[in-house]
Amino acid sequence: MGLSLFRLGWLTAFGIVAVTTTHGAKMERGDLTAAEPQSQPFGGTQIASLVSPYATATYSGTLVSRVYQGDPTNTQGSLTFTYQLFSNPLTYEVNPSGMWYLSISGFNSYRVDMTYAIGSGDIAPRTFARDLPGGVIRENFRSGPEVEPGLMDGASSTLLIVRTNAVGYIYQIANLSTGAVSPVNALAPAGILAPEPAAALLIPLLIFNRQRSRDTNWWRMKVLIRRRTDLRPLRTARRASRWPADRCSSHPDQ
Repeated sequence: MGLSLFRLGWLTAFGIVAVTTTHGAKMERGDLTAAEPQSQPFGGTQIASLVSPYATATYSGTLVSRVYQGDPTNTQGSLTFTYQLFSNPLTYEVNPSGMWYLSISGFNSYRVDMTYAIGSGDIAPRTFARDLPGGVIRENFRSGPEVEPGLMDGASSTLLIVRTNAVGYIYQIANLSTGAVSPVNALAPAGILAPEPAAALLIPLLIFNRQRSRDTNWWRMKVLIRRRTDLRPLRTARRASRWPADRCSSHPDQ
């Protein structure tokens, strides 16, 4: 469960104790939570990948993003995205604090679970975050500007796993920061949302009820037409009773 932003001070002051999770941290809008490694092996079929190099005056490397379908641990029911950073070796004095965070855009109204794979890289994230509008998720390698170093030169990050209910993917912008922000290309969710599992079960029921409603209305219409047909002789008799035989000659229709 995510923590509200005002608890950032607690995470910074006392550090983060990671525990394993099956599906990852569910990230709502505005959440900040301790990064939890997953306890089950990651799976699925890779359907897309993107290798994006980045370079600035103080650091360089590569961001690898991939998209998987059929991940058995994805409770959101659709695509899973993974991200991993590989930092090139540089002089330690050039970038003494390391990389602070990786942020990725394009998550907007999608449901998001975040976790990372244990032992898949050199540096694990400290916290996960999602901004208030919900479009940007972030993997933080540092708890604060004066705490432990982040992703150092020549190191790799652990595999970030983001499970979503998106049914498509698109090129988006990710940002790397060592104080100054550097953009890099990445894969992110796109397309319509996969329905909730409970909602998916309701779709056949709604279709059945709609058809049943149509059949009922048609049956009522048939009964109404039949009743109107059966009442015609009675209405004719009532109309004739209003005009006695001795006054038929004065009837307007005569």
